[in-house]
Amino acid sequence: MRRVLLLICLCGLLAALPARMAQAGPWPRGKGDTFLSFSWERDILHDRGYATLYGEYGLSDRLTLGVDIGADPGGLDKAIAFARIPFAQAPGGMRLALELGSGVQDSRPVLRPAMSFGRGIDIAGRSGWLVLDIRATVFQDRFDTAWESDLTLGLDTTARIKTILQLQAGQPLQGDAYLKLAPSWVIQGPPGRHIEIGVVTGLKNSRALAAKIALWHDF
Repeated sequence: MRRVLLLICLCGLLAALPARMAQAGPWPRGKGDTFLSFSWERDILHDRGYATLYGEYGLSDRLTLGVDIGADPGGLDKAIAFARIPFAQAPGGMRLALELGSGVQDSRPVLRPAMSFGRGIDIAGRSGWLVLDIRATVFQDRFDTAWESDLTLGLDTTARIKTILQLQAGQPLQGDAYLKLAPSWVIQGPPGRHIEIGVVTGLKNSRALAAKIALWHDF
């Protein structure tokens, strides 16, 4: 109950900030724009759930601040605050952004450097985006490191529906590197509100089979 109240309070705090529409990866959020996502993922095979609150706020046109908070049945799993800045734009529209986060994970202090590569795309007249995110979680007490990366393809399937296909890879502190596939669909609701419905399934060194639902709010 405490972790649920914590997530609700943080959601309310971020909702008091002004904002705009969600964007992917390396694109900075405009000054004064906010994006919130509250998601719940349920592992069907292992009967476990995991909640995440993710938020971004455009402090300026080049500096985006954010939080990434997650909780499982055992309690608060992570609480990371981060800052992201655009770094460069290559010919052809490819963009790069650098990010640095700090907080706690598994009750241990961590630093989380990350980078995002991405560009807008057009497939059969439909607009979309392609993004590669790479993150390292450095545990400061022992300086051991876990790695994660997501390759995301998003496409405006219709005027109100976006289709997202994400390939998730990682190397945890313990165990083998894993690979997961996470397709989802984002349905536009009232202005500034969307709902995401998807699944997560393991491809290599993962037995995950999970259902996911998320609420997006940009304002």
